[in-house]
Order: sequence, then C-alpha cells, then structure tokens
Amino acid sequence: MKFKIIFIKGFRTATLFVICLLASIHSSDAQDGHYWNRNYGSTSTILGGAVIGANADLGSIYYNPAALAFRDSIKVSLSSSLHDLDFLTIRNGLADGYNTSSMTFESYPFTIIPSFKLSEKTNLGLVFLTRLSGLFEIHHLDTGNYDLLNNGNLCKFNAVFDYRNELSERWYGGSLSHMVNTNGSFGVGFYVGYRSHTIANSYTANGVVPQLGNDTANNYVATYISRFVHYYHYKAIIKVGYYHQSARLSFGITATLPCIPLYGSGRSSARYFFRYLPDSSTTGKPNDVLVFDEQDDIKAVNKYPATIGAGMTLNAGDWKLYASAEYFFGIRPYDVMMPQSTASVLPAEWIKLSSEQVIGVRTSAKAVLNAGIGFSYHLKRNKNILGSITTDFNSLPADKHFIGNSISANSWNTYHFSLGTRFKFWKIDVLTGLRYSTGHSKNQPQLVDMRSPTNDNLLLGNRDNNMEQVYRSLSLLLGFNF
Repeated sequence: MKFKIIFIKGFRTATLFVICLLASIHSSDAQDGHYWNRNYGSTSTILGGAVIGANADLGSIYYNPAALAFRDSIKVSLSSSLHDLDFLTIRNGLADGYNTSSMTFESYPFTIIPSFKLSEKTNLGLVFLTRLSGLFEIHHLDTGNYDLLNNGNLCKFNAVFDYRNELSERWYGGSLSHMVNTNGSFGVGFYVGYRSHTIANSYTANGVVPQLGNDTANNYVATYISRFVHYYHYKAIIKVGYYHQSARLSFGITATLPCIPLYGSGRSSARYFFRYLPDSSTTGKPNDVLVFDEQDDIKAVNKYPATIGAGMTLNAGDWKLYASAEYFFGIRPYDVMMPQSTASVLPAEWIKLSSEQVIGVRTSAKAVLNAGIGFSYHLKRNKNILGSITTDFNSLPADKHFIGNSISANSWNTYHFSLGTRFKFWKIDVLTGLRYSTGHSKNQPQLVDMRSPTNDNLLLGNRDNNMEQVYRSLSLLLGFNF
C-alpha cells in the first residue's frame, strides 16, 4: 500500500520544507552502534570477550572458531547477562535545563553453546546468541505560557513528545575447527542473523493565538511531526580464524567477511503538519501545510561490517592474562529502506519532495577499534577470580543527520568493567559476577526545545547543541560449563 497527500494553503518560502525535513525527532537506544555490548560463553563473558587468543570456553565458537578444536572437556556452555538494569539520562534534550531519564530492566535467555567432536582433530560447535536487545522510551508533556509571537504577549502552549525504540537481533549458527598440528588450528564460523527494529516518535505542539485582528480570534498555531519505522532483515555472517596454543603463550587472529544480505522488508511513514502565521507581526489568517507519505513492503537491509581481530593469552602460574583487539571497518551510507519513487504534486514554484526524502531510511557506520584486557587468578583449589576492562566505541558517524529517517542516534562510547568468580559445584563449572558499564556524550543537537517555542520556529524551539547523554548499566552475569 502506498499513498501521498500534500496540501498547501497560503504562501511560504521553500525554507519551510527544508525545516520540515530536518525537523527529525531523533533520540537514543542503548545498544545499536556498539559491537562489544554483549558477551558469549561463561568464562568469556566475565573476561569481557577479550578471548580472541584464548581457549577459555565454548564462547570461541563466536570469538575465534579456530580455538574450538582444542576443546575436549566442556561439552555444553550456558551463559547469560541474567539481568540488566540500564539507566539513560538525557540533559537538555527537550528543553534547556530539563533532564529526562529512562530505566529499563531486562532478563535475557541463556546463550546455549553445545559442541561435538567429529574426529580426533575436528570439532563442531553450535550457538544461539542474542547480539542486541533493547527497549528505550521517552514521554514528556509540557504546558505553559510563552511569547509565541515575539510581541510581549504570553500565549497558552502545550506540547507532547513521545519516543519508542525497540531493537532485537539474534544470531544462529556454528563453527567448525580443525587442528593442523599439535599447536595450531584453523576454524570457520557461519551465522544467520535476524534483526527486528521498530521506531515510533511524535511531537505535537499547540499554541492559542491572541486576537491580532478581526480574523485571528480564537485561532491557534500548531506543529505535528510523526514518524514510524519498522523493518526486519536476515543476513549471513562468515568468520574465519587461526589459533596457536602453547604452555606459556597462546594467540589467535580472526577475520569477519562483510555480511551477506538475505531478505528483509519493512514499513515507513512520516507526517508533518504545520499551522503558522505568515508573519508574527501581521494579522493574516494562519497557513496550513501538510506532508504525508507511507509505504509498506519496502525492501529492507541491515549491514554488519568486516572485522579483523587479534588476541593473546599469557599463562603465568596462578595468573592468566588476556588481551584482545578487534577493528571494525566502516560502512558507507546506505538505504536501510528505499521507498518507491512517486511524483511530487507540489506546485512548480515549490521545492520538489520525493518519497526518499520524506520516508527514506538511511544509516552508516564509522570504523572503530575496540580492545580489552582480562585476568584469571587461581585463588585455591577449584576457585578462580576473573575480571576485565573493555572498550565499546560507538560506530555511528558524527554527522548523523541524514535526509529522511535515521535508525539510531546514540553517540556515547561505552566502557565495561567486569568482576566474577569461577568454582566447581559437583562436576559443573559455575561462573558468576557483575558488569558495570558507563558512557557519556555531550554537545549533541537538542531533540526540541519546549521552553522556547515561537511561531517563527514552528513551535520546535530554538534548538542548541547542548544535549548530553549519560548511560549507566549494571548486569548480573551467570554461566555454567558441563
């Protein structure tokens, strides 16, 4: 289904349409744009994923499939960030001096990783993992009296801002690893990822216009911006690796190929309505502008970058030290959803608008390098203390304001700190611990400014680049090796 309605009453410069397009309401979700946000495998989770050069557990099916060949004791690994408590505070996001916050509590299913020994030198491992999962919401109502016409007279004003961003991405697949000699092995992993993403946001603002003349009594000015995006996509990811193990030092290297798009579909819609006075100082009747477009069954795609990773493990008696780094190549701007082109019905004297500009969905990614260190200390028989520090840099580019919808706009870099213990319970390795994550960004463009609405800024306010985002997360980690 597709349709487009554009109705104009009165006259306004083409600048209005530029404002209309750039008045995108963006906010933040806490995970998209971060590649090292979640970990897999029981021991690997507490080590923060800094195990590309380690034979830590069955998490190697994801981190370095080559290391799987050296597993001969663990047959099944269960791991999870059992509970996540996420806090996000946005300062000055909706108005100068106004802070809004969101708290999300989530429980995650266990990551199940079974392995099978196909021969003396070849192992097969399967995995189901949650790579991304999150829900972020904002709702704010503001009422007051403001000088909407810049003439010293206060007008009644009310506005409502709503935002919801729900994201889920899961990978299914496995790895095959083969020992080429007593110390080295090669491996390849193949995964199919399924991503579902929904964004719904709106901004509604109304102001009562005082009587400026006989024609403006009981009139009002208004702004209504509404956008909805939903899409799903299947993609294939291939990772290859090499692993070398010795008594003192082990190391590994990996490479992820650019993902292979399989199939995806989505829906995108946008509605802009402005009711404004031609000039705040005049007594003319308000003008109305409405732009609306919606399309279903649009081809959708979501890309995952090529990567190169390397890591090492140093065995120093009771201590084991881990270090890993992974470079994620950038992704050029691309269309997540490209709607069908429809002819603009605007009069010739107005700027032409295409469906791509109104409801097109675009994103991109910049290159980032994540790194981490971890340790394991043998405290006493069957008991170890483990910990890690890892970076999780944001891959979203500094210039996130694409024409049309952008699927994410978080901007902070995250740092993860984990600490836990491993002990034996009967014949089961039990791992438990905590992870604390933190991130902060500043000098971001405001979403709107509800405290400075005027007729001339279409009730969006005088938006500054003073928005800050503060992210905090506390996770309970739990894992079992059988």
